[in-house]
Amino acid sequence: MLVAIASIKGSPGVTTLVVGLAAQWPRPRPAVVFECDPAGGDLTARFGLAGAPSLVDVAAEARRGRGVDLERHVQALPGGVALVPAPTAAEQARAALAALDHGGWLPLRQVASRYAVIVDCGRWDGDSPSTGLLRMADVALLVARPEPADVARLHARLPIIGGWSGRVGLVLRAAPGYAAADVSEALSVPVTVTVPDDPRGAAVLSGQATSRRGLSRLPLLRAAGALAIGIANQDCQTPNAAVQRRNAPARVVS
Repeated sequence: MLVAIASIKGSPGVTTLVVGLAAQWPRPRPAVVFECDPAGGDLTARFGLAGAPSLVDVAAEARRGRGVDLERHVQALPGGVALVPAPTAAEQARAALAALDHGGWLPLRQVASRYAVIVDCGRWDGDSPSTGLLRMADVALLVARPEPADVARLHARLPIIGGWSGRVGLVLRAAPGYAAADVSEALSVPVTVTVPDDPRGAAVLSGQATSRRGLSRLPLLRAAGALAIGIANQDCQTPNAAVQRRNAPARVVS
């Protein structure tokens, strides 16, 4: 399974959500994060990781026509989340993405046959080299704030992305603005989940803090877990049952 996550504008928390989903992905299928942000990766700096291996190595192996040996290219985040980080420099990131796109994203397709591949596509526009990922994703999630400007941009972009992916979900950040039901009505797309305001959880997922209690007890991680179960069950639009089972604070609008 391949899940591609992007924003249309700004930084509404795509990378944080990606890490949270991977950390909470239900067994037995393991999850791996691919950082495919054309602006360059953030996770290497956030977590103090080595500069290699990275997405550059995956692209180089793909150019040589070899199958992907995932174990050679992943790094581990605290807690054990498997990550293929993007290089920090935008030029290197875009070059690696262009090479992978030219090859039809074969390495990610291969990995997605065995893993839940959670892809951070960063900010998407029509010229983004991560467009191919959104086109082929089993599930595409757009993260936004419930603000007039974000809703207007989503209104323009959703018909495009909705024509590519088998399933499109909308994730709202809990913030002042429109109610989720109003956003859903305006866009004619169900709001998959509203992510709670959880500074502590966001700090843990960003490498800025550690948790003295189980990750699953943090509100942001509980919401990510409910969403992960919904996606894993191929029921991204209405993960109500999963939310009820985990008693998650995420608000789901059907």
